[in-house]
Amino acid sequence: MTQTAKISSNGENISDTELPPSEEVERLTTKKQVVYRQPQYTITAPDGGWGWLVVLGSALTHVVIGGQERASGVLYLELRHKFNRSAAITAWVTSLSSAIRLLCGPLASFFSNRFSLRKVSFTGGILLGLGFLLSGFADSLEYFFFSYSFLGGFGKCLSYTSCMIVVGHYFDKRRGLAVGLATAGVGIGMFVFPPLMEYLFQTYAFFGTMVLMAGISLNLCVCSMLYRPLRENDRSSYSWEPPPSTAESENVELLASPNMEDSETAAGATMSDSSTNNKWPKTTFSSPSLTENVRKKAIRPTHISLTHSHNYEPISSKDRNCCVAIKKFFIGDKYSDKNRAILNFSLLKDLHFCMFLFSICVFTLAYQSVPVFIPALAIQKGVSEMNAAILVSISGVADFISRIFVSVVLDLKRIKPYRRYFYTLICMLNIIILMACPVAVTFIEFASISAMYGVFSGGYIAQKSVIIVDLLGVEKLSSSFGWTTCFQGIGTLIGPPVAGKLKDIFDTYDPAFYFTAGMVATGSLVLLTSNLIYFYQQRKMKS
Repeated sequence: MTQTAKISSNGENISDTELPPSEEVERLTTKKQVVYRQPQYTITAPDGGWGWLVVLGSALTHVVIGGQERASGVLYLELRHKFNRSAAITAWVTSLSSAIRLLCGPLASFFSNRFSLRKVSFTGGILLGLGFLLSGFADSLEYFFFSYSFLGGFGKCLSYTSCMIVVGHYFDKRRGLAVGLATAGVGIGMFVFPPLMEYLFQTYAFFGTMVLMAGISLNLCVCSMLYRPLRENDRSSYSWEPPPSTAESENVELLASPNMEDSETAAGATMSDSSTNNKWPKTTFSSPSLTENVRKKAIRPTHISLTHSHNYEPISSKDRNCCVAIKKFFIGDKYSDKNRAILNFSLLKDLHFCMFLFSICVFTLAYQSVPVFIPALAIQKGVSEMNAAILVSISGVADFISRIFVSVVLDLKRIKPYRRYFYTLICMLNIIILMACPVAVTFIEFASISAMYGVFSGGYIAQKSVIIVDLLGVEKLSSSFGWTTCFQGIGTLIGPPVAGKLKDIFDTYDPAFYFTAGMVATGSLVLLTSNLIYFYQQRKMKS
């Protein structure tokens, strides 16, 4: 957007277009032609290099957070034994923690845009560790709700959202593989944490287990230090339009961003300090050769390369008004790319994205119930407690292998255009696995079902953020991922308590798994409908 402010000979300011209030230009008393350009920030994904260390940090974050949540079945049994409450109420503890991690996704995305992914993730690790530490002193289930579900859940939200977004920023061509490797950490966590927590509960009791889990959670702070911001090495081009030939050469100025720290000069361009009343530094072009070119409209410069910083604009005196500040906080500032809104409602205008959000909601409603209740179902059928915990580990190994394999396959050149169709097929295959759970009796049968569930659920979860980019593009990843986690949170909040209520009513866990299978079937049908609409739209465009 180019805006021009003209100054008449008597010093009166005449504007072609009104400048935004947050980007005022000092009134000039001399005859000058000002060319204003809004900076356009573009970040190029390196597709490697330090990005692989970012993937490592994200994978370790998934190991801790994913492992703790997949061990929720072990925690569920321990809480029932300790507080002796109903299945529905106890299931709320684990589901509420996961729900807050997901429901607060838009808020975490906003913090990531406003500050940095590294700072947000670091804060999340501290909050999660504090949540586990306080949970060790819990003398009631209500206290555990506050410490584990609310405080720990919000800490997981900050770290989880950051680790997913940062991988999407560092990779473009190999984004599917990178996301698959990063989320594969959940499989490792599923393999390690359930038997580990069962051992810790038997060895160190409830308090000791919570303290040790708090120490493990603080490792998220270490992982966050690997999220080096891309802005440190970023360079952007700032386009500008030359003034009319009637403009005097010594009065040609380019207004830069107030956050501009350095500039590379070209053709004699120099950066001059702004006055105390003007927040906008000015780049004045005084080269004789450049002046001559501008006068004669001959060879006109089109781009000036400037090194910039993505530091956010300080709050000006105009933002101190309470109502204005609250408005900008929730709906953003239309004049600034940095003051983004918490929720970008314009994304909901996309039909395919809305259908994807609904399917994600019902999928999560089902998938959050399985790791909570499959150990309890196995114990009900006569499997020992340790073997029941191992079932989640078996699912974790299959999940780990599936995430990497599916990511590599769906990233192939010939398959990538049809990635969304294969994604729907993977989701539909989960229906068969969930329907088979109540039929299993022996440990071998449960182990086979757990392995197959890990294969299909791992492929579904690993490609979730990749499908979002396919739908909306990487530039909307932060906002769209926030919406996705929000709808996941709704499903997580509803799923386990409803499944627990079905157990209380029928005194068996079988109806809970039939319910989850029905939810997956509903979500798959919505995704299939979206794919059919997309297919006919593409076919119509080609014809």
